[in-house]
Amino acid sequence: MRRAVVLGTIVFCLGAACFDIAAYVEQWPFSQYPMYAGIASGEFAMLQLYGIRGREEFPIPESALQPFNASKLSFALARIEETGNTGRLQAALRDCLRRYRGARPDPPVEGIRLYRIVLSSDVEPGEKASVVSRQLLASCEEPPR
Repeated sequence: MRRAVVLGTIVFCLGAACFDIAAYVEQWPFSQYPMYAGIASGEFAMLQLYGIRGREEFPIPESALQPFNASKLSFALARIEETGNTGRLQAALRDCLRRYRGARPDPPVEGIRLYRIVLSSDVEPGEKASVVSRQLLASCEEPPR
């Protein structure tokens, strides 16, 4: 009897794992671990906000857009950008510009731009990833008050 219970448990666990792999579903603990299921490329993309001052552009530090951190803000902007709703994206950029101006009044910025940045991940530990390409997604320019 005990042998049948142990064998039945093993068969059930293996069957559930095979079903999850074949159906490509995630039912913990029978997981296919998708983050390890592919080959990592040497590049990754992210969204980055840049401030505009004259002809100069500079990355906006995440600490200037509280309560957002870089990952939350990037994720939120990416979701808005994917919908194709340019009105919502412009409103989000205006809000980011207002927050940045409130946190860092000097020197004033004239606007803010959202870029999709592609970085090279083939770097040694401790090195900074290099920018492979940069695509302008949206811009919000309002003169400082």
